[in-house]
Formats: sequence, C-alpha cells, structure tokens
Amino acid sequence: AGTITWQGERQKNGQTRVTPMTDTLRHTLKDEQRARGTIGETWLFPSAKGDGPITREVFYKGWATIRTALDLKMTGAAFHAFRRELASDLATAPLAVVAELGGWKHPEVALKVYQAPNLDQQRDVLAKREQYRRRA
Repeated sequence: AGTITWQGERQKNGQTRVTPMTDTLRHTLKDEQRARGTIGETWLFPSAKGDGPITREVFYKGWATIRTALDLKMTGAAFHAFRRELASDLATAPLAVVAELGGWKHPEVALKVYQAPNLDQQRDVLAKREQYRRRA
C-alpha cells in the first residue's frame, strides 16, 4: 500500500502510526524484497534470523559504519539524526503533518527539540514576506 506501520509496542511513545513511503523508498524496498525472496509485509530492518526486526543495539553498533559508507552529513545519534533532518527540512510544512511523519506525540517536541531551520529556508520565508502581508 506504499505505507510503513510503526508498531506501538516497539515505539517509545507507545503509539502505532502509519506513514506513507516515498516512491524511491517503495521501489528500493520492493527490490530488496525480491532479492530476499519475501513478498508483502515484512520488517524494514530484519534480524539475521528473519524472525523479527533487528534490535536498537544492533542498529546503533552499525550506525557509524553506515553513516561513513553513505557519506551522510547528519548530526546526532542514529534515529534522532533522521528525525532532526526531517523536522528541519519540513520546517515550513504544517506542524501537525511534520509531527505525524516524525512520530512526535506532542508537536511542540518537533519545534523545541528537533527543528533547526537553515539559512536558505529563512531567506525563502523573507522573500515571500510580501505574500504573507497581502494575505493578512
């Protein structure tokens, strides 16, 4: 269906959520499923035994290697780096949408902890200032 289900029992906030995938991710995962011989619903990061997902500990142990191999310029530890980038990239999007995509139970967390709008975003908003004034 082009979605990812984040199971509440595996989430820190206990909430089960469904979020859409990008087309690129969907195609990449389909290719990976074909290579593994799996079809349909499957773990995004399966354990070596294939009986569930990898643990956070396994992910964290491999994170430095992954980040270096992919030349990722993210700051922060593992999952938080992805969430920080998401929140910052979407700083001008509706807060409710950002919070749902990032998995924040309370949208203020995205604002207070994760978002760091960059200079390009700030310049873009300033350039559109006249449009905002006309709408007001």
